[in-house]
Amino acid sequence: MENDKKTATQTQVAKENHNISDYITNADALEQFRKHIYGVLGYDPESIEPDGKVHRFSTSAKAADKAGWYVCFQTDYASGESYAGAFGDFRQGISDKWSLFNRDRLSKPELISLSKRQSDAAKKAQKERVQEQQEAAEYSNRLWNESLPASDSHPYLVRKKVKPFGLRQAGGTLLIPVLDENGKIFSLQKIEADGRKLFQKNGIVKGNFFTIGTLDGKLPVCICEGYATGATIHQETGYPVVCCFGATNLVTVSEKIRKAYPCRKIIICADNDAHLETEGKVNVGVQKAKEAAKAIEACLSIPPSPDGRSIDFNDLYLAQLAQGGA
Repeated sequence: MENDKKTATQTQVAKENHNISDYITNADALEQFRKHIYGVLGYDPESIEPDGKVHRFSTSAKAADKAGWYVCFQTDYASGESYAGAFGDFRQGISDKWSLFNRDRLSKPELISLSKRQSDAAKKAQKERVQEQQEAAEYSNRLWNESLPASDSHPYLVRKKVKPFGLRQAGGTLLIPVLDENGKIFSLQKIEADGRKLFQKNGIVKGNFFTIGTLDGKLPVCICEGYATGATIHQETGYPVVCCFGATNLVTVSEKIRKAYPCRKIIICADNDAHLETEGKVNVGVQKAKEAAKAIEACLSIPPSPDGRSIDFNDLYLAQLAQGGA
């Protein structure tokens, strides 16, 4: 009886010193990592490869988007073999770690080793990202320098009834430079004749923008999302306009402009994504514009949408032209 008790005690001690990975399959372990990524990012890769390499995956509705990343590797410590890794989302600026270990069972040197491997994985992913961004910027600059000034007759400009303020054109593609506050090109927005818009792959858009007109002087500065909206505002008011390429970039760009012009009147010109409200969703264009206006104490202008459809200031301008005035 005493021997039986001793055996049971030894078994329990052994179990307590094992990792959870001792009791699940490799596939289940990797599935736990995938589910953890989804829990943090809201997106996940199709599968997990425990090869220590950087793997990319989409963190949006666009399959070609590869802002998500993960690194998974196997470990072999005194407490047993297991899996660990790091993951994140370049767009959201998220970087996190994961492991299947019961960390309380690891020795201090093992904890240090594990933490270093995870940190090194994150650094490796970031290094690859920086390299991609540098290559995208170099290509964008090369394409911009080799292109010609955009034609007024480009179908997109004709349809939107705006001029090509500082734009260039490569074949039938309009090019809009994505610039920082020092005028350095980090990416390009490409607009096709049918209105399709694409950014240069891996180019940096966050915090960067394109300016129509000069910011020198005392005129109010308008900040908006897209080029057609910005060109319309500039044509109709003569005010300089900063185009930030999307609602999620409004706050960051607005803060940069306010820092450069602390006493200037600034007007945030929203895109009114009214159709989202009819679907019970957040009006992203208006919400982000309000956030930007509040962040820098700017004025806010929102185009009206009497019928619940989405509208920007170019849409409003075209509607007024169709009715015989602007």
